[in-house]
Amino acid sequence: MLKPVKIFYDSKQYQIMGIANVMAIEKSKGYGTTLMDHIRNYLEKNKLICIGNTHRDNFNFYKKCGFRFISGLVDRFVHLDENGKHESKNDWSDYSMFIYDKDNKIEEVIKGKKDIIIKIPLW
Repeated sequence: MLKPVKIFYDSKQYQIMGIANVMAIEKSKGYGTTLMDHIRNYLEKNKLICIGNTHRDNFNFYKKCGFRFISGLVDRFVHLDENGKHESKNDWSDYSMFIYDKDNKIEEVIKGKKDIIIKIPLW
């Protein structure tokens, strides 16, 4: 699933595409790679930024597909509910965020130290 998501960092809003639930029922047939190639081409064609979250078991797959991992980024995402309250953070120790940002449009966010606010649960 590729979904439009707004993130907020240091009083600025960024429009990204969130990616989730990429899975192939039959493994090692190239279906997942083919899907990710189409997603990456779509992102490039439309000059979009994509961020996803995955378990460490999938890191090599996404790296192979051209995505970059950002250590510690998953811990900086904070969900605010509809009342503006921070929801408790989960244990993300086995997870990491991956990103596709060909033009480095959100390097300030990636390299920063502050929380990244999202107003929906992680997609």
